[in-house]
Amino acid sequence: MSRVVDTENALVTLGYKKHDAKAAVEQTRTHVGSADWPIDAWIRYALSKCSRG
Repeated sequence: MSRVVDTENALVTLGYKKHDAKAAVEQTRTHVGSADWPIDAWIRYALSKCSRG
């Protein structure tokens, strides 16, 4: 699986709605670009883009 898919699945597993997880992952992907971030960094950054409402 890709980091995009893994990160989105992690956020959904943590209780975020799929739509919100997908938006956070897209922001993360834009920020990371071609850098080689480990999966835990992807998840931490994506979490910083999520809001619990």
